[in-house]
Amino acid sequence: MNPTLSRRRMLGGLSAGALTVAPGSLLAQEPPRPPSAPLRIDQFLVPPMLYGAQLSPDGQSLLTTRRVEGRRNLVVMDLATRKSFMLTRFKRVDVAGPMWLNNERILFNLSNRITDVGFVRPGLFSVNKDGSDLRRPQDWPDDAMPVAPSLTRFVARGAQADRNRIIAAKSESKGRHQALFRYDLLSGRMERLSLGAPGQVVDWAIDADDQPRAAITRTADFQWALWIRPLPEGEWTAMRRWGPEEPGVSLEAIDADEKLYLLHTPAGREEQVLATIDLRRAAWSEEPLLALQGVDLLPGAVRLDQRNRLRSVHYEADRPGVLHAEPKLDALQKAMEKEFPGAVVHLSASESMEQSVVWVSNDNDPGRLFLYREEGHRLEALGAARPWIRPQAMARTRFLRYAARDGLSIPAQLTLPPGAQPGQKHPLVVLHYGGPHVRAIHWGYDAMVQFLASRGYAVFMPAPRMSTGWGWKHHKLGWKQWGLAMQDDVTDGVLHLVKEGVADRDRLALMGASYGGYLTMMGLVKNPELWRCGVNWVGVTDPDFMYVNWTDFAGSDAAEHLLPRMLGDPKQDREQFAQTSPVRRAAEIQAPVLLAYGAADRRVPLINGERMRDALVAAGKPHEWVVYPDEGHGFRHPTHLRDFWLRIERFLGEHMAPRGA
Repeated sequence: MNPTLSRRRMLGGLSAGALTVAPGSLLAQEPPRPPSAPLRIDQFLVPPMLYGAQLSPDGQSLLTTRRVEGRRNLVVMDLATRKSFMLTRFKRVDVAGPMWLNNERILFNLSNRITDVGFVRPGLFSVNKDGSDLRRPQDWPDDAMPVAPSLTRFVARGAQADRNRIIAAKSESKGRHQALFRYDLLSGRMERLSLGAPGQVVDWAIDADDQPRAAITRTADFQWALWIRPLPEGEWTAMRRWGPEEPGVSLEAIDADEKLYLLHTPAGREEQVLATIDLRRAAWSEEPLLALQGVDLLPGAVRLDQRNRLRSVHYEADRPGVLHAEPKLDALQKAMEKEFPGAVVHLSASESMEQSVVWVSNDNDPGRLFLYREEGHRLEALGAARPWIRPQAMARTRFLRYAARDGLSIPAQLTLPPGAQPGQKHPLVVLHYGGPHVRAIHWGYDAMVQFLASRGYAVFMPAPRMSTGWGWKHHKLGWKQWGLAMQDDVTDGVLHLVKEGVADRDRLALMGASYGGYLTMMGLVKNPELWRCGVNWVGVTDPDFMYVNWTDFAGSDAAEHLLPRMLGDPKQDREQFAQTSPVRRAAEIQAPVLLAYGAADRRVPLINGERMRDALVAAGKPHEWVVYPDEGHGFRHPTHLRDFWLRIERFLGEHMAPRGA
């Protein structure tokens, strides 16, 4: 996959060989365990000690989050003194999405990874880097998670960030319109910027003077439009319109030259690419700025510097990558990638680029943090996400593609157990986390994958049709294909690995959450002779249950106008729903299944599990059933999570053993 971003001439003079690596740590490193001692479940489940890192614009301070008493809290290190300061001490909620607003103030949201369904609730908290003057949104009364999220969300730093003013959006019209404001974080004062909006706006882009210059509107029935303002205070001009069955447009940023960066799928292409519009001339760029063959660029790709000049473009192909427009940063990226061959390297540089935070991770490494100083080319180790993990003892993951039965190329990842030998057949677990209209696979360290591999299983993670990130055709071919072609894509991948001699045909299992739980149950129905067992947690078990009125998306515009197109209409597609319902076809299941659900799940309500359990009981089919109280769409309480993983270990050990063992 060859990126086609035009680069400036890169600087020389920086080489990996010139680096000096110095010790030093934010965290005490645990002694390595011998390779013969596999990690206990608890060591896979312990959350990371560090969650990413960002350098302040002046390069004097380092922002990260650290787990304290089971919760993510803000930590700032003064790089001159190496002293760390705890900025927050939340005990019931977690810090999410922190960022430097300026050299002194930090902006962040809150979430609850134990009881929430996994989505950050927007809000605009801010605090000084010394922990003083914590401010919360006016509609967020205390440090506990409210019943409803704040209606105000961050949009951009804006031109007055040094004065603690940001650009924010506030939901109006039952969430269908995002009004734009300049928001003073200290006084709470809001100045409306979006008077004269071109319609019900769901996304904005502002210029260097905080003027709204681009917007995307959407009607209740999913008719979309891209609008620009050629003049800062002029009339809005429609540049593109599309409907619910067409690829759309995503706004990225507006640079100092009044150039709008955006993602779209041009005519004649399948992939989403990075393009520009000259706002003054209302003219699209003739060629994409960046395009990847067979891979979509995803929202959040473009990063500007504080002068609103293009700094970097991030992408994810078979693994994450970045292209830097700034020559100095590009040279540093290459030097770090040479220093850490095969790893993913993320840089957070000061505005002067005299020093940078370097985050290095890999499929077998949860991540390590370094500080690079341009003076002396010095690289100093600061800490690790999971210091007890020994990368050399972890399993390795590789990306592959295989052909589905209709010829469609399916992307996938395969992880073999540590110490796997060429030609060796392995018991194989298919793992799918959900969606299905999301990017199904991401390259990097995955605790669940490593846990399964450490127990001797090969782990296969396919991205069947309907998955996003692999082009519009790949996504659209999955519409109304739950339990049909989407299911066949997974089966075809497993049979491919059997044919290649990687997977043991007699020891295959399905495992997944949410849509992945549906995939598990439908696989046990559709190909009962293929599977030894299945693990379904928080999984859909009947397409009709996607239309019950107590889901968290019930009554939404998406449920009314998109879901019938993508999943099917419960009336018009009644026969297909019956054919693709694991509940209604439970009698065809032969393999034992572990069912695990959260009692408080509103994304996939408990009825999915209860009806599946009842159908299995009525059909006399072997199964194991567990419900975790106070859990939503996924298990996050440490006690529940540990119990579930122990059940998985025991269940697979019992049902995936060689026959006759």
